[in-house]
Amino acid sequence: IYYYLIVLIETYILLLQQMCIETTVACEILNVVNDIFQNIDEASSEEHHFNWIRDDFYFSEVADSYDSEESDN
Repeated sequence: IYYYLIVLIETYILLLQQMCIETTVACEILNVVNDIFQNIDEASSEEHHFNWIRDDFYFSEVADSYDSEESDN
């Protein structure tokens, strides 16, 4: 997905150069692209954190289950 965003940025830069758009418009476009990158980074880090929590919960449940099976025997 980062590859596509980089291509998008390069395309915008080329369009800006060809169309001679004002600097403020160019800055706004780059700010939007930067926001997209930040949102992706935040979402991926939150997902990674959630995966760790879910994995820890799963492994603790498995360990508890194993312990209870051992005590039953």
